[in-house]
Amino acid sequence: MKNSIYFVIFFSIAGFSTNVNAQYTKNLYFVHGLGGNSFSFTDFAGAISYGATDYPSRKANVFSDIIYSDGQQYGLQACADRVREQIFTKPNAASYGANSFIIAHSQGGIVSRKVDQLIQNSGNSRTFGGIVTIGSPHGGAQIINNRDSKLFPLANSTCNKLLKVEIQGVLGQTPLLKGLLWPIAKRLSQNFSNSLCNFVVPNDADRFSVVDIVAGHFTSAVADSYMVGSSELNNLNTFHQNNTSNIQKVAFYGVKDHNDVFWRVLHYFRNDPNAESTFGASNDNQGVTDGQNILMDYQAARQSEINALGNHCSWYNTFPFIGCIGRQPYLDRIDALEDAINFLQNINSKWLEVIGSATYTTTTTNTCYYTPIGSGYPQTSTAQPCPQISGYTLTNTYTVTTTDNPIKPSDGVVLVESQKAFPGVSLNNQVELTNNSHMQERNSPELKTQSDLLFRGTFSQFFEITY
Repeated sequence: MKNSIYFVIFFSIAGFSTNVNAQYTKNLYFVHGLGGNSFSFTDFAGAISYGATDYPSRKANVFSDIIYSDGQQYGLQACADRVREQIFTKPNAASYGANSFIIAHSQGGIVSRKVDQLIQNSGNSRTFGGIVTIGSPHGGAQIINNRDSKLFPLANSTCNKLLKVEIQGVLGQTPLLKGLLWPIAKRLSQNFSNSLCNFVVPNDADRFSVVDIVAGHFTSAVADSYMVGSSELNNLNTFHQNNTSNIQKVAFYGVKDHNDVFWRVLHYFRNDPNAESTFGASNDNQGVTDGQNILMDYQAARQSEINALGNHCSWYNTFPFIGCIGRQPYLDRIDALEDAINFLQNINSKWLEVIGSATYTTTTTNTCYYTPIGSGYPQTSTAQPCPQISGYTLTNTYTVTTTDNPIKPSDGVVLVESQKAFPGVSLNNQVELTNNSHMQERNSPELKTQSDLLFRGTFSQFFEITY
């Protein structure tokens, strides 16, 4: 039985860039998101330059080879400085000036906005006059706020619960370990899984782990800059709310049904959306199927273990006064499988909490009932605690507790309300990418439709690019 969850982050130094055409009057700069690279927009950038099915090529010089973050050491301003410097070195960047624009995904949108602020405050000549963001957390990313308190603990629990099942399965195949030495083997397996999982994924903010090496971007200073409520993001939002630089703005936002969104998001973390056909990233149903198969594998293993326990104990049923000797390894593995099954059945709701899509609000209401000491009518009060009322006796108290769990729409990583919150962007320029998860929205059929409208000047004549 194979049960595995992979998180893949690609790093590269090479990327896509068109052959510069001096007859064009625009440069188009792509800026990647968190953990991204020069391949993040391979299909989209190529379609603009060379066309795709029912998608004409456009007369613009396209650059997607801008890379700004190599890990934890760069904050927002340092990343923005790197982007600004790389844009400035592109052919015709100065001469095309404010005629050019940026298309940025996720974190890249925040970095690009910071570039805009740096240029405006420095008084330097403009190298772009518009920004199009895709899935960017303009209002902050709750997943970053919850990184240490919910995200890492969830990943650590996933590792522990699934790994414990696998280790016990291996140990159970050794008769000696499954017999008299089982208590020792069980304790060693638990210690091993805890130690390994804590090394791979931290369960607290301060523990060093493999995540710090492989996915250091997620704990980087630039990621901290767009936590909900961060001073850097508030400063940037004030700048653009005042429309200080007067740039053109469009905010594309992805929306994904919250049911099974964890498995759909995970699918495009595991599988590069650009590996599918141009604008063809629409296969996240496979992620749901993969999740269901993992769950069914565990359920089948649990039933198999229950059957094995029954077979093992059948001989002892003849002598009930003896009991079933050697049943504990079976019971422990059944418990471990049950724990893993329950965890997997609830992992989607846990993920919604991590990204801030699901919030639980508990309201408790007390009702106090009073009867008159003499004549009069009964009274009630909702004050807490129940007050004393002259001439009345408190006869009963009822407490009602209600839990509200509204689901906020998201692309599986960033809330829609945050993606749309690009200060100063018009309602017409808040553009929905329907049924798109966070990574999928870089190469989806909906991106094809809406970007074609963008380049036709539907949202602003500024973004029109002839073909």
